[in-house]
Amino acid sequence: MLAPTGTSWQITLATSGTLTVTDLEASGDQFQVFDNGATMSLASSPFTVSPQNPGQPGYIDGGSFTSDPSSGGYVGEDINDALGNAEFSSGTFALDSGVNVITIDYVGSVGVGDMAFIAESSTAPTPEPSSLALFGTGLVGVLVTFRRKLMA
Repeated sequence: MLAPTGTSWQITLATSGTLTVTDLEASGDQFQVFDNGATMSLASSPFTVSPQNPGQPGYIDGGSFTSDPSSGGYVGEDINDALGNAEFSSGTFALDSGVNVITIDYVGSVGVGDMAFIAESSTAPTPEPSSLALFGTGLVGVLVTFRRKLMA
């Protein structure tokens, strides 16, 4: 989501998750991230499968900050390119389950505060009914075979 700084967003999660924030367009911006008014904890990036870019590690230094930026890069609004470019600041932070009121402040450097954020829930995938049916059929087959061996 492309987002202006200095406003708040409410993200409600059934389980814990992550919030990844990255600079966009021209490199050089840095951001401080808060959840319900408190600094956020760092987390591992959920973007680990190629060709996804995990971004740069954020840091905590009196607050939750995205990584140190440098100027000179340009990626437009391509979030994956920004996450993969060390000139662009980014960071992944932990989200608790429930209501999270996120505030992201521009602490800037050379840009104009363009950034994007991605919220990811860590919900485990739910098996499809066909997978459960196949598992049940296999279990019944094993039990029938076991019973026949006991009866013999």
